[in-house]
Amino acid sequence: MLLSAALLKNVTGVNSFEYTPTIRAHRDEPVDIYFQILDGDREPHKTLGLYATKGLRYAPAAGTIIECKLQCIDSALTVTRYATQAWPTQDSSIWRLQLLGTENIVGTITLQLTMTEAGVVRRGNLGQAISLYSSDQRIC
Repeated sequence: MLLSAALLKNVTGVNSFEYTPTIRAHRDEPVDIYFQILDGDREPHKTLGLYATKGLRYAPAAGTIIECKLQCIDSALTVTRYATQAWPTQDSSIWRLQLLGTENIVGTITLQLTMTEAGVVRRGNLGQAISLYSSDQRIC
């Protein structure tokens, strides 16, 4: 299993969302970042609009933990948070990462995922996944 993920936008329910290559948000406001876990070793590689997913939907086992490290590509600033399953009883492949709006990070962000499932640790990386902008236009 090759850990990958697809970012989601306009999420209103387990069956109501769109795929997106990048999440754009204002740094000073709370934002929920949704993503769907994918197995990058498995087909199909779907093209959804202008965005191609990188594998087949993967539903991790109960008790799985996903650590998310947000790293600004312009500096060494990082933020680490744990994602939660958005709808654990309906679709365990969709996860939510909450940013509070108080993080000291802005600019182009790489999302590094560490998934621990039944004692097995897998890592994945989504480059340029998040763009956090600020009204004062500071970079990280």
